[in-house]
Amino acid sequence: MKNYGSMTILKIIQNFQMNKVAPVLSKSKIVVVSHIFASGPAQALIEYLTEKNVAEEVIFIGHPLLPVPGKPSISFLHRYVKGKRKEVKTRRNFGPRFSLHYLENFFVTIYWLLKRDQKWNVFIGANNLNAFSGIILKLLGRANKVIFYCVDYAPKRFGNPIVNYFYHFLDRLTVCFADEIWNLSPRMVEGREKYKHLVIDPRKNKIVPMGIWFTKIKRAPFDKVKKHSLVFMGHLMKEKGVQSVIKAVPLILKEIPDFKFLIIGKGEYEDELKQLVKGLSLGKKVIFAGYIADHEKMENMLARCAVAVALYERGDLESNFTYYADPGKIKDYLGAGLPVMLSNVPPNAREIEKAGCGIVIGDDKKEIAAAVVKFMSNESELKQYRERALSYGREFDWEKIYNRAFRE
Repeated sequence: MKNYGSMTILKIIQNFQMNKVAPVLSKSKIVVVSHIFASGPAQALIEYLTEKNVAEEVIFIGHPLLPVPGKPSISFLHRYVKGKRKEVKTRRNFGPRFSLHYLENFFVTIYWLLKRDQKWNVFIGANNLNAFSGIILKLLGRANKVIFYCVDYAPKRFGNPIVNYFYHFLDRLTVCFADEIWNLSPRMVEGREKYKHLVIDPRKNKIVPMGIWFTKIKRAPFDKVKKHSLVFMGHLMKEKGVQSVIKAVPLILKEIPDFKFLIIGKGEYEDELKQLVKGLSLGKKVIFAGYIADHEKMENMLARCAVAVALYERGDLESNFTYYADPGKIKDYLGAGLPVMLSNVPPNAREIEKAGCGIVIGDDKKEIAAAVVKFMSNESELKQYRERALSYGREFDWEKIYNRAFRE
């Protein structure tokens, strides 16, 4: 068994030679199937396969992950030939309950691909349900190789024990029958072993972490950075720890009077956060920017801030997605040149600290305030942190990540 526990994610990916894409893909026909909520690994993979003209033909099937109030549930199929989109197909999901759409999506994927009457070299399914549809297609002689792209995992994936049992039953089948498993972090491999006693052939397990399009990010020169600005970007939930930062703001203002805290995102905890800001009379110091749909605009906003924060709550580790995953927003921060203040929950937290591009802290307001002041009271030191953040983030460019994944 590969000793993932003793290796950092960065060391794992640096074990591979930085050659170009394996020639075997150049004439391949590849299918990618994913449930879609926001921009994520599946979209990055499609961008890699099409913009880099990696494969001869690519099919991207997307199903809605969550219901959107007032909007129908629509699945789509996009077909690309030599990097150019040639076909778009959509279908409305008709199940009476959104939860039933997942089963409907499973059969729609199989139907759409069987109807095309051709064989696929590689089928990549993001999550176990989509990957399992690829296994069915392989059994029917329509796919040569199936890759299970595991984009989230937790031993207690669902609160409902019956649903959780079914999820892990399907996960077990998928990892056993898939040809490869792409895990976001080593903890996904370790979690299956520890809690589900599922030991997989190490040749099938790969670590394919979250990435960024590093060369596409427009970074601000240091003299344009707002040196006393802190930023959070993401879904506003209690578990993300934004409230702890807000409570620390009065202490920070005693040392840095022009300090600002920018919050990018929306979520179910937004009203509580705004009430907390109001109660502490911080209206002009804490700015709620809302959800920024334009990813480039969001990156520009990040790049002009000085430091970023990601204080995930630890909670029950068996149900903590962040503990097993590889949070994408941390890579967004680093790619924009922001050092990160983060809790010791993500798999790469200590690695980031060791690389000198972040600080691991708790949720105590005094500790948070001290970390902010440390970053912002010395511009020379802040500049060094930002340079190290870019150096670290550069290794997680999506092109490098997928070149390694397909070549290994």
